[in-house]
Amino acid sequence: MSAEPPAELAVEERDLIKRLAEFPAVVAEATERRSPHALPTYAIRLADDFHRFYHEHRVLESEAQAFRLGLATATQAVIASSLDLVGVEAPDRM
Repeated sequence: MSAEPPAELAVEERDLIKRLAEFPAVVAEATERRSPHALPTYAIRLADDFHRFYHEHRVLESEAQAFRLGLATATQAVIASSLDLVGVEAPDRM
């Protein structure tokens, strides 16, 4: 099973990838401006994008399972990092 993206990304997949790619810039800007509130705000937006993606697309037992599991894992890691940077402990499970 390949973690390669499908030939054509769905809108929700593309939006989630774009949001994930913004993380380093959000951290840099929050640091530069001394505005830690930007990180939880970003995490909420990322969670919203992930919810839309997960609602619209099957992850397990799909043709793109490995790729979509990678998106889910990346989202989990970025949300946990966002919360960690502001001193909030993320649960391992929900």
